[in-house]
Amino acid sequence: MTPDIPPDLARHAAGPAGALTAMLFMRGTPWQSRIAMGAAGGVAAYYGAPVLSAVYPVLTPGAAGYMLGLCAMAVVAKLAATWEALEVGTLLRKKLASLLGVQE
Repeated sequence: MTPDIPPDLARHAAGPAGALTAMLFMRGTPWQSRIAMGAAGGVAAYYGAPVLSAVYPVLTPGAAGYMLGLCAMAVVAKLAATWEALEVGTLLRKKLASLLGVQE
């Protein structure tokens, strides 16, 4: 007896599964960042998997979603590290304060 699994489940669950796999290798990252990166990986896989599987017909939408979820986590982690290293938040806060004429 085979279970009745919706056909779109593999396509929708593959991205978050790839993101969860990438989280296994992220030691020392706060849980808030992991949740945000997991969501970004899932969203990237949800929207990018059909495009990637159309460009590369060898990939099924599930495999493309898993790969995108896995790789999107790495990209988002690197973007977050770069954002913190460049202190973009501080620069934006100072620029906004100067535009509004507020002292920090």
